[in-house]
Amino acid sequence: MPARSGQRLREERLQGFLAADGRPAYHMTDKVLPPLCGEEHLGFCKRILRDEKPGMPRPRFHPGAAAFFRELLAMGVPSDRWARFTRNQLLHRYGTFLALEQVSADPDLRSRVEPLVALARKDSFCLTGMVEMLTEYGPDRPTWERAMAYLEEAVPLRDETLDKERVGREDYLRGFLAFRLGDLAATERFFERSLEGYPAPDNASRLALARLERVKSQRKR
Repeated sequence: MPARSGQRLREERLQGFLAADGRPAYHMTDKVLPPLCGEEHLGFCKRILRDEKPGMPRPRFHPGAAAFFRELLAMGVPSDRWARFTRNQLLHRYGTFLALEQVSADPDLRSRVEPLVALARKDSFCLTGMVEMLTEYGPDRPTWERAMAYLEEAVPLRDETLDKERVGREDYLRGFLAFRLGDLAATERFFERSLEGYPAPDNASRLALARLERVKSQRKR
């Protein structure tokens, strides 16, 4: 698919593909546009569930994925920067799966991945992967507080592959969580810090600040 094709064209092509090909469809991206269907999260890839509505991905424990996750952590930090970046991306992706366990109603799944969560808390990319999902799908205050704590745990574990965009994203997540926790002053501070470090037009903190101003205005009325 051409990198410069518009979102509408990408959506049309994806819709056409899913409608025309009945074979199982998998992807390894954070999200597929548009969110037409449900998804089953297997650890490093997701299976598209054509017959289900979009929403929180359904986690399914896969022993092979768990073993590969352990191997990634055990291999240590590669000396090659590109290999290190790729490893970090994979660890981040598995972190998103582990977060789904923390909001899952399945006690068997929670018990199976609990040791993996303990390992994930030793890596900054795993931690921020968990935070992404807990921020989006976390149902209550204890979950949001846990996500905020994970962000702080990740700071001393960072490496040099963490670019300005990712640091800005982390501050955006802090702002989003602070809003859910009811701290508007901290929300504004984190969004502004995100933009200071990563002032690109696509930084989600830009739109979030505009929405925050509307919320503050409405509360003053």
